[in-house]
Amino acid sequence: MRTRRYRQLNSPSQNLDSFLDILTNTVGVLMFISLFITVVAVESSTIVTTPLVSNTEKKPRFFEVRNNKIYYIDDEEVDRQIAILTKIYQNVLSPKYPKT
Repeated sequence: MRTRRYRQLNSPSQNLDSFLDILTNTVGVLMFISLFITVVAVESSTIVTTPLVSNTEKKPRFFEVRNNKIYYIDDEEVDRQIAILTKIYQNVLSPKYPKT
Protein backbone atom coordinates (compact mmCIF):
# COMPACT_ATOMS: atom_id res chain seq x y z
CA MET A 1 0.00 0.00 0.00
CA ARG A 2 0.96 3.47 -0.63
CA THR A 3 1.13 6.09 2.14
CA ARG A 4 -0.39 9.40 1.45
CA ARG A 5 1.60 12.51 1.79
CA TYR A 6 -0.11 15.67 2.82
CA ARG A 7 1.00 18.91 1.38
CA GLN A 8 2.31 21.30 3.95
CA LEU A 9 1.52 24.92 3.41
CA ASN A 10 4.33 27.41 3.89
CA SER A 11 1.95 30.14 5.09
CA PRO A 12 1.85 30.96 8.81
CA SER A 13 -0.74 29.12 10.82
CA GLN A 14 -1.72 32.25 12.80
CA ASN A 15 -4.13 34.91 11.68
CA LEU A 16 -2.65 38.42 11.99
CA ASP A 17 -5.93 40.33 11.55
CA SER A 18 -6.19 41.08 15.27
CA PHE A 19 -2.65 42.46 15.33
CA LEU A 20 -3.42 44.62 12.31
CA ASP A 21 -6.58 45.98 14.01
CA ILE A 22 -4.65 46.86 17.17
CA LEU A 23 -1.90 48.55 15.18
CA THR A 24 -4.39 50.55 13.08
CA ASN A 25 -6.34 51.69 16.17
CA THR A 26 -3.13 52.76 17.93
CA VAL A 27 -1.99 54.82 14.94
CA GLY A 28 -5.46 56.40 14.67
CA VAL A 29 -5.50 57.39 18.34
CA LEU A 30 -2.01 58.89 18.04
CA MET A 31 -3.15 60.91 15.02
CA PHE A 32 -6.17 62.26 16.94
CA ILE A 33 -3.97 63.20 19.89
CA SER A 34 -1.50 65.03 17.65
CA LEU A 35 -4.36 66.83 15.88
CA PHE A 36 -5.85 67.92 19.21
CA ILE A 37 -2.46 69.16 20.47
CA THR A 38 -1.94 71.11 17.25
CA VAL A 39 -5.35 72.79 17.49
CA VAL A 40 -4.77 73.71 21.14
CA ALA A 41 -1.33 75.11 20.36
CA VAL A 42 -2.68 77.27 17.51
CA GLU A 43 -5.56 78.57 19.64
CA SER A 44 -3.30 79.40 22.59
CA SER A 45 -1.42 82.00 20.56
CA THR A 46 -4.49 84.26 20.36
CA ILE A 47 -4.63 87.08 22.90
CA VAL A 48 -7.77 87.49 24.97
CA THR A 49 -8.77 91.15 24.86
CA THR A 50 -11.81 91.05 27.13
CA PRO A 51 -11.09 92.26 30.65
CA LEU A 52 -11.27 89.49 33.20
CA VAL A 53 -11.63 91.90 36.15
CA SER A 54 -12.97 95.43 36.18
CA ASN A 55 -13.68 97.95 38.92
CA THR A 56 -17.32 98.50 39.76
CA GLU A 57 -19.22 100.79 42.06
CA LYS A 58 -21.36 97.97 43.41
CA LYS A 59 -21.89 97.64 47.13
CA PRO A 60 -22.99 94.34 48.64
CA ARG A 61 -26.26 94.23 50.53
CA PHE A 62 -26.81 91.56 53.17
CA PHE A 63 -30.14 90.24 54.33
CA GLU A 64 -31.18 87.75 56.98
CA VAL A 65 -34.27 85.58 56.92
CA ARG A 66 -35.71 84.99 60.37
CA ASN A 67 -39.22 83.76 61.28
CA ASN A 68 -40.36 84.02 57.65
CA LYS A 69 -39.35 87.70 57.53
CA ILE A 70 -36.48 89.40 55.71
CA TYR A 71 -34.24 91.77 57.67
CA TYR A 72 -31.68 94.11 56.15
CA ILE A 73 -28.25 93.95 57.79
CA ASP A 74 -26.58 97.34 58.03
CA ASP A 75 -22.83 96.96 57.43
CA GLU A 76 -21.90 100.10 59.30
CA GLU A 77 -23.80 99.02 62.41
CA VAL A 78 -22.20 95.57 62.31
CA ASP A 79 -18.74 97.14 61.95
CA ARG A 80 -19.44 99.45 64.88
CA GLN A 81 -20.56 96.59 67.12
CA ILE A 82 -17.54 94.48 66.16
CA ALA A 83 -15.25 97.40 67.00
CA ILE A 84 -16.90 97.73 70.43
CA LEU A 85 -16.49 94.00 71.10
CA THR A 86 -12.83 94.02 70.08
CA LYS A 87 -12.14 96.97 72.40
CA ILE A 88 -13.84 95.15 75.28
CA TYR A 89 -12.03 91.86 74.73
CA GLN A 90 -8.63 93.40 73.94
CA ASN A 91 -7.69 93.54 77.60
CA VAL A 92 -8.89 90.03 78.43
CA LEU A 93 -5.98 87.72 79.12
CA SER A 94 -5.78 84.47 77.27
CA PRO A 95 -6.22 81.39 79.48
CA LYS A 96 -3.15 79.53 80.67
CA TYR A 97 -3.27 75.92 79.61
CA PRO A 98 -1.54 73.26 81.71
CA LYS A 99 1.60 71.74 80.20
CA THR A 100 0.36 68.19 80.71
